[in-house]
Amino acid sequence: DVWPSLKENGMLIYSTCTFNPGENEENIKWLTEKHDAESISLDISQFDGITEIEYKGIVGYGFHPGKVRGEGLFVSVIRKKEGESFKPQKTSRMSDFRASKSEKETAIRWTNFNSDNLLKTGEDLFALPCDRETYSLLYGNLKVVKPGTRIFSLKKSDFIPSHELALSSALKVNAFPLQEITLREAVSFLKRDSLSIFNAPKGWNLVTFRRVNIGFVNNIGNRLNNYYPVEWRIRMDIPGTFDNQIIKWHENGNESQ
Repeated sequence: DVWPSLKENGMLIYSTCTFNPGENEENIKWLTEKHDAESISLDISQFDGITEIEYKGIVGYGFHPGKVRGEGLFVSVIRKKEGESFKPQKTSRMSDFRASKSEKETAIRWTNFNSDNLLKTGEDLFALPCDRETYSLLYGNLKVVKPGTRIFSLKKSDFIPSHELALSSALKVNAFPLQEITLREAVSFLKRDSLSIFNAPKGWNLVTFRRVNIGFVNNIGNRLNNYYPVEWRIRMDIPGTFDNQIIKWHENGNESQ
């Protein structure tokens, strides 16, 4: 899908996290046969542990566990030789995705995102990682799976903060009341069980463990609703002695977990 956007003589870096030839060098061979492209050799003489892979004129590089640090990967570089040029098409549909005044004010109150980069799609408000003009160009020419960081979802007149917001560095420190919980409570939260936090004010609260944000709860008065994503919840049973199963190490004299 992205090949037409590459200029003539432009470079495509193809990388995977597998060592399967069918997904690596054979895939690159298919690409060079389908398009006017060539595989590029790299000078790896100054780097130890990288394995050069040759396959029917294709050159790739394997970063194998045990030879390099990390879990490993595959990399190949292809140069586009064909002369067809990409003619980007802007879209006028971006005007349909503008946030309302109240939505923008809520985003500004909760986050440090650039208010000019907000995008409303359906009932969700997102913060784009780029300006709206750039996104308009991408949106008009590529299939956008996800536009950015979801800030909240709108249900009737209520703003429901997203779990992405809880984990975002752009979340303002004092945007929500913080509720520091114990390890056992944190595991219960990640299992999406109910919590009993007696000092939690009514409304949205940000749950933290060792000052790390882990999600939102909503105090509706008679109970706390857990908003940890259902699809992320811990399903397995945790032994009662799980406190002893945490890996501990010491760094600069301070214990970390």
